[in-house]
Amino acid sequence: MSKSEILYAHNGTHIIKLVGDIRLHTSKPLNDFYNHFLKGTKIEDLIIDTTEVEGIDSTGLGLLAQLAIAFMNHTNKKAALVCVSKSIYRILTAVHFDELFLIVNKPETPVGALESLAKHEEESETEMAQRALEAHRILASLSDANKKEFQPVVEFLEKELKGKS
Repeated sequence: MSKSEILYAHNGTHIIKLVGDIRLHTSKPLNDFYNHFLKGTKIEDLIIDTTEVEGIDSTGLGLLAQLAIAFMNHTNKKAALVCVSKSIYRILTAVHFDELFLIVNKPETPVGALESLAKHEEESETEMAQRALEAHRILASLSDANKKEFQPVVEFLEKELKGKS
């Protein structure tokens, strides 16, 4: 299994670079960035770089969608998403990311040194399940096809979380 990282740089333009397999257990930094973004960080331009992504699960996709929607609501424009892999591109378009992002196939030049967004904080199983639930709710809301695909996951996670409370 390859190393998974979520890297970040900014100098006017904010760049999030995803590396390796982006899964539930490695996606917390994306959620943290989203929460930071909601607290008033001024972001005028956002680029998500997936040039080194080997795989991404539905939780990672949902968190990216959540970030794209918040960015669009904040700026009235689409974030850019750099994708050079045909297989990753098929995944992105299958869940309608072409409606959320301006998908480009040319890597962007980094605007500064990329730093890891990971903070190495422990996270409970319940916190992970809540993050997965919210990510899947976002994916399900993007289209009727996504709703059919992801609503069963939403319902399952809701039951699981209700059983833990």
